[in-house]
Amino acid sequence: MSEYTYIIIDESPPMKEDFRDSVDYVLDLIISKLVRGKKKDFISVITVHDKNTSNPMNDRSPDQWQNCVLENPTLYSWDKLEHLMKERLQINHEDVERSEADVPRAIAIALQHIADLEGKKKRKSVKYSILVVSNWLSENSWDGLIEPICSLSLTYDDEKWGNGRISGSFMASFETAKSFIRDVNKEPPKLVSPTPVFRGEIRLFCDINAIDMRDTISSLTSSVDSLKSLLSGYDKAADSASLYFMADGYPLTKKEAYFQTKEIAVIPSDENFNDDDSMVHYKISRIKYVRNHYVYEEENNENSTEDASKEKLYGMSIIPATSTIQRQFKTLTHTGIDIISIAERGSIPPWYYKGESVMLFPGKSASTKDVTAFCMFSQALMVTDSIAIARVVQKPGRPVSLAALIPSFVLTEQTKSQIKTEEAASGVKRQHMQIDDDMQPEHYYGLTMVNLFFEDERRFAPFGKLGRVYKQEKDPQAKSSSAKETDMQRDIPTQEMVDVMEQFVEKLDLDRLNDDKPQDFKDESRFVEFNDFDTLPIPWNRGIDKQSTYKSISKVTRRILSQNSPKVHFMQKVVRVIYRYFLEDANGRSSLYDLVESSKKEPISGDARTAFDVLRESLEKSTKINGRNMFIPDLYDQDVLESDQDMKSLLKRMQNLYGVEKIESKEKSAQEEINVGKIRPGVAKELASIEQLLGIGGEK
Repeated sequence: MSEYTYIIIDESPPMKEDFRDSVDYVLDLIISKLVRGKKKDFISVITVHDKNTSNPMNDRSPDQWQNCVLENPTLYSWDKLEHLMKERLQINHEDVERSEADVPRAIAIALQHIADLEGKKKRKSVKYSILVVSNWLSENSWDGLIEPICSLSLTYDDEKWGNGRISGSFMASFETAKSFIRDVNKEPPKLVSPTPVFRGEIRLFCDINAIDMRDTISSLTSSVDSLKSLLSGYDKAADSASLYFMADGYPLTKKEAYFQTKEIAVIPSDENFNDDDSMVHYKISRIKYVRNHYVYEEENNENSTEDASKEKLYGMSIIPATSTIQRQFKTLTHTGIDIISIAERGSIPPWYYKGESVMLFPGKSASTKDVTAFCMFSQALMVTDSIAIARVVQKPGRPVSLAALIPSFVLTEQTKSQIKTEEAASGVKRQHMQIDDDMQPEHYYGLTMVNLFFEDERRFAPFGKLGRVYKQEKDPQAKSSSAKETDMQRDIPTQEMVDVMEQFVEKLDLDRLNDDKPQDFKDESRFVEFNDFDTLPIPWNRGIDKQSTYKSISKVTRRILSQNSPKVHFMQKVVRVIYRYFLEDANGRSSLYDLVESSKKEPISGDARTAFDVLRESLEKSTKINGRNMFIPDLYDQDVLESDQDMKSLLKRMQNLYGVEKIESKEKSAQEEINVGKIRPGVAKELASIEQLLGIGGEK
C-alpha cells in the first residue's frame, strides 16, 4: 500500500520559541518512516511563511497563495534529509503579509494536491496523512475555507464521523508529541498488504479421502499429462450430496523482520589524501558472491547424472527411489477445507492448537450463494457455541493438515463503529449501534482456522521434577510423624511460601484494574478485532487499543494485546538516533558512512557527546523512572506499583522465603550429609548392596 504524508510546518516569527522543537519533531518523524525502508512511503514537506512560493493554488490564483512551498511527494534519503534541515527548515523573521498563505490555506493546498494526484478515480490502496506542526500563535484565517476543506476531507477519508469530528483527527502539545516519539515502544510497524494463503472451497458431506485415494490409484497407471486433469479438482458428481462454498484465507499474524545488516565493500574515493590533514571519503558498493566451478577436460567422468538417484531408507535397507517410485510416494490432494465433524468450543484444550491462525472470509469473487452459505454456517456454529474440525489442503499436492474452524465476529476499523443519523434528530446528532443478542445482518462473520495435531505428531517430553504443596500441621510444635514428611518438608514449598506467592499474583492481577463488569464480556472469545496501526509515531492510540463501540474486548484484554515487539522497535530507535546525531554535522559532501568513520577519532557534536551518549540519554528520557526496565509491558501503572508499600514489604518477605542463599545452603548441607555418610533413614535401604538385599553375601 502506498502512503503519502504531508507535513505542514509554520516558519512565521511567532514560532520562534517553539521552532527548535518543531524541527526536532519533524526530523524524528521523517527518520522514523525512513528507517522502515518502504519503497512506497512518500513524504511532502509544506513550509508556511517561506521566503519562496511554489504551490498548485498559487499557479491557479497568482498573488493570493504566496510564501508557501509544497514539494512533490518523494522517497526520502540521507541527502534529501540533509537538504531539508540545512536549506528549508529555517525560521523567517520577516513580517507576515496579508497575501501570504497561512496554515489553514496550507491545509487546503495539501488537500488540493491530493485531489490532483487522485484525479477522478479514488485509489483505495493509497493512504494519505496530513500533519500540521504549529503553535497557532500567528494570524490564521478560516474565512471561505471551512466548507471546501470539509468537503475534501470527507471525500478522501474513509473513516466514520462521530461527535461532529473525523475519528482520524487529533491535537497534541509539542511536549506530548516529543515524549511519545521518544518512547521505544511507540514505533509504528511496517505495514504490508496481506497475501492470501488459501483460495478454495469449504465442503460439507464430501468423502474427500476416498476421492484422493481413487485419483492416486489412477495416477499409478497414468501418464504425466493425465495427472494435470486430476489435479484440477475433485469430481463433484462422485459426491452428489456435498455442499460447498468459496472462501479466501489470510494470515492473522505477521512476524516483522528485524533490522538486517549486509556486508559491503568500502573503498576510499579520494585519489590523494592524507590521514592527518584531510577527511577521507569512501565509496560504498555491494558485494556479489561468485562461486566458480572448475572442470578439467582430461578428467573422464564415467558416471553420468542419469545414474544418480534418490533413496529411501526402510529399516536397514536402502530402496532406490526412481522418478516412478517417487510418484507413488505422493498422494494426490485437492485444495479445499472439508468439514469432518462438529465439536463444542471448549472441548479442545488451547495447547493443542499450533501454528499460525488463518482468517477465512467469503472469496472476493464469491457469488451471493457462497456468501449466504458462509455466513449461515458461521452463524450456526456461533449459536450452538461449536467449532468445526476440518481436513485442510491449502494448495494442490500439498500435505493434508488437521484444523479447527472457530466462528467469530470480525471487527475492522470500518466495522467497529457503525454510525447512523437519527431520523427524528438533526443531521449533526449521531448515535452508535451496538451488537445485541439478535445477531443482526450488519455483522461480519469470519472463521478462524487454527491447525491441530495429528495423533502421531504429538511429542511429550519426559517429566521433570513434579512437586506438590506441603501442608503444615495445625500445631506448629508437632513433630513430623515419619521420615517421609521430613523429606517433603525439605524438598517442596511450604504453605507459607504458597500463600505469599498468591498475594504477589493478586497484586499483579490485571482484572482488578478493569473498570468494566466481567459479565459484559462473557462472549469475549467470539470477537476478532483487526489492528489498524497508524504509520506515524503520533500521540494517538490506534490499533487494538482503540476503543470500540461494541462490547467486544475488555480493557484488560486490550492492554495485553496492545504490546509491541521490543527488539524490532529498539533497533529502529537506535538507527533513528544515529541518523539524528550525524545529521547535525552533515556538510553536503560527507556521506553517512564518512561521518560514522570520523566519529571514531573524536565526537563530532558541539558538546563533545558521542552517539552512544545521545542514545543513552534518549533511552533514559523514554523511561518513566531511572533504572526501570523499558521492556516491561505497560500493562499496569509502574509508578503506582513502585510506590505501593504493601508490594515492597511483600517483595522483601518473598526474598527471605525464596532467597538464593537459603536454597544454596540447603543443597550444601545435603551434600555434606552424603559425604560424611549420614544417610537419611528412608534412603538407607535403597542404598544397600545387592548381596545384602538378596541375602546371598555380606559380612560373615
